[in-house]
Amino acid sequence: MALPIPFREALQENDDTDRANRQKWEIVLGLFLKEQLAPNDDKREYKLGTFPRGYELRYIKKTSDETKRDYYLFGHPLGAKHKYRSPADFFPHLLWLSGDSEDLGDCSCEFCNKLAEKMRTRLAQAATATAFRQAPVPTWTTTASAWSASAGQPTTPPTAKQAPLAHAAPATQTSSTALALAALPAGMTGETHMFRNGEMVWYRTKAWRLGVIVSIAIPASSSSSSSSSTSTSTSTSTSTSTSTSTSSKSHPSEDGLCNETAITYRVAPIGHYLLNTPSLKVQWNDMRPFLTFSVPVTTLQGLPGKAFWEVDWPNFTRDPPADMSERERASWAQMAGLEASKMAARCVNDSFSCFNALPGPPQPMDGYRQYLFSGLFLGAEMIHMGDAVRVNDNGSTAADAAGAVTIMRVGEMRVKAHDVKTSQPQPQPQPQPQPQPQQRELELAGSTYRLVHGSTTGVAQLAAVDPTPLGRYFEEELAGQNQYKPGWKWVTVEPSAVRGEADVQGRAYVSHRLLPQVDAQRWEARQITTAPQCLNKRAHSGSCGARHLGCQKNREATFGASIGDKFAFPATIREAFPQ
Repeated sequence: MALPIPFREALQENDDTDRANRQKWEIVLGLFLKEQLAPNDDKREYKLGTFPRGYELRYIKKTSDETKRDYYLFGHPLGAKHKYRSPADFFPHLLWLSGDSEDLGDCSCEFCNKLAEKMRTRLAQAATATAFRQAPVPTWTTTASAWSASAGQPTTPPTAKQAPLAHAAPATQTSSTALALAALPAGMTGETHMFRNGEMVWYRTKAWRLGVIVSIAIPASSSSSSSSSTSTSTSTSTSTSTSTSTSSKSHPSEDGLCNETAITYRVAPIGHYLLNTPSLKVQWNDMRPFLTFSVPVTTLQGLPGKAFWEVDWPNFTRDPPADMSERERASWAQMAGLEASKMAARCVNDSFSCFNALPGPPQPMDGYRQYLFSGLFLGAEMIHMGDAVRVNDNGSTAADAAGAVTIMRVGEMRVKAHDVKTSQPQPQPQPQPQPQPQQRELELAGSTYRLVHGSTTGVAQLAAVDPTPLGRYFEEELAGQNQYKPGWKWVTVEPSAVRGEADVQGRAYVSHRLLPQVDAQRWEARQITTAPQCLNKRAHSGSCGARHLGCQKNREATFGASIGDKFAFPATIREAFPQ
């Protein structure tokens, strides 16, 4: 079908660049379909035979340079403005098109979500207005007071804090209502949600402890009136979920995303599996991203300077020092568990593992082979292709404002596998399995951007960039900042940037989602800042015995003996590294 899309160029069969990009879309979509529909033992490679009727891949030229083209898939019923940026963006819609449903609300793609959410919001607003006239005004307990009382943090400017670890009793489920839980679509949360499956986090019981999310669930049914929400996933087509929440106070703009207060996370405490610490169910408001706090130093005798795997934990927890008092000896195992959690967290921070390798043989380079992936676990966090991450500036641009942070939209994840010489000395036996670093280097490639105010100098003089094609994070962050101080814009810093592992600071979080969690009092006072100012950098949060672990086989191998639970990843997360 011919599309009336001005300034969007149709692909030419005899153009090598056009042909390569079309094949890339067809191969990646074929891979996604295989992951979703084919048996696990199917070793064949697939690609999409043809795009659905009415959908067409076209490109937009940014400059007069013919080689600089951005490819998009057009054809969504909402019009040409709603174009898909990548195969991952289009895949949920492709699955919906493959089914029998004609209801856009059954599709979990970004554009159908927005349309369905607007319709639900209008209905909810009408129902809420009627209920408001009939019901008394409820009494609210602000997040700020709850944070201050339970965490004991002073009201200082928002910076990454050291977590007040203490000897906390094992946590128990405190909810008085037993909810029937069902797995989220593909066990995943949305692009701008704060927490994802497999991420290392801080969670709160009587004190802040370290844990890792091993599964995600959402109530199968909702209760009374409140805003409905949709959970997005790149692997399902008819998985639109609704949930209720009355605590949307800290989220002035959900903009179609599932309200995080509806989600339940199963968190495995980090320490050592021999301690038999059970996993627990934790809500969103009782967790913090790992990089919001600094890991306290290790203090027990014999542990400073060691890595987690270098300690014989069974003997260490069983034999407390002879000079300890009876009271200290009674709590020795718990003290050792806390030290183990800190040491394990640093090791996890200093490693990475990849998932969902893109099809095709590795690209041979000078002395190494290059593999491409669509997702990875980088330290504590899960990152997908298309995500926004904080990166170090390369120094080529002038500083435009204090605290400005460069954000990369990840367009490619590369792992360079170097040839390992067999003559290298083998490691000595360890008291427990040691994470095996591979001779592999990680690189992220993509365009970098900076959020600047119109009154500043330097890169702020560059032309503003439309955040819509960049993704939901860029849209939400810009809208949130302009809500309180108009005049912000995104500008391009580097159109084609590459960053090594050490230059990636961590995920970029939407400020109006993170700030109410980490500094509620300043948020309530509308002393608005940006999320990166409240976060540590990954490079400053590890120091695993002064060694960098690098690439690991998978997430389970990364955590090793530090947890006693198994990860419940969806079938769309495949961690096998290609051979």
